[in-house]
Amino acid sequence: MLALDRVKRDELLLPRICFALYGAAVAVSAVHPYSRGTWLTENAGAWVIVLVMAMTLRAARFSNRTYVQGLILLLLHTFAAHFTYPRVPVGEWLADVFELSRNPFDRVVHFAFGLLALAPLRELFFTREPRRSARAELLLTLGAVALIGTGYELIEWASAVIVGERVTADFLGTQGDPWDTQADLACNLAGGLVAIAGEAVLAAVRRRRPLSGVSATGPAHARAARAG
Repeated sequence: MLALDRVKRDELLLPRICFALYGAAVAVSAVHPYSRGTWLTENAGAWVIVLVMAMTLRAARFSNRTYVQGLILLLLHTFAAHFTYPRVPVGEWLADVFELSRNPFDRVVHFAFGLLALAPLRELFFTREPRRSARAELLLTLGAVALIGTGYELIEWASAVIVGERVTADFLGTQGDPWDTQADLACNLAGGLVAIAGEAVLAAVRRRRPLSGVSATGPAHARAARAG
């Protein structure tokens, strides 16, 4: 019983570290943000997701990879919420270096969403049997990435209609770009496609490992490894 409890505590360590780091980042970003209203609006959805994941941690423990990738994505978003996306210093530096007409940090985060959220979403949707083929799972998850990105853009549009675009300018972050919505969605999809390519590479590496074992130690070792 003690051993079982110890294993459970070990399994919960990494997620709890991720939650703690995110909480620390939120606390730091809460100190004199550029716009308190925009900061709250940007972070509210993330807080709900993190709260649900924390409350269901014992019942629905995701892989370490999901928590780490989710943390990276949340840290990027929290950092931007402090400054508002059009004013993120890193984005201003990128705009100067590449001679861009706008701060591109929102594009970076949209790309990061597709790149980092694809594997966690796949794990969320397809962890139970019967499993589909890897290709079907990845394509369906890519569709989910696009759907979530579209939903976020619709929320931005609704906020502009209800409250007024002038009031929600920092939240919208269009920076005068009439094609901002389309560009954001394209970045989401581009990140998702890169993530799919990465998943394909990882799958190929995993397939090659048993083959290398056969050549190095013979069929008997390979059978033992499969049995294990």
